[in-house]
Amino acid sequence: MARDLTAQIDPADPEGAYRTVAATVPLGKRYGTAAEVANVVMWLLSSESEYVSGALHLIDGALNS
Repeated sequence: MARDLTAQIDPADPEGAYRTVAATVPLGKRYGTAAEVANVVMWLLSSESEYVSGALHLIDGALNS
């Protein structure tokens, strides 16, 4: 999906746009993985999150912090 979005940002150089955007991510200078998103989902579905209510969880490598 990220590569589809970067193709819209710069159709002439989607790979360059992908690298440029990834380099701005503070944690790891990369896009997150599906497994990293799934880890948050699994935690939310577990009993460990039973007291969580109405929270917004950004899984963006601190991009929006």
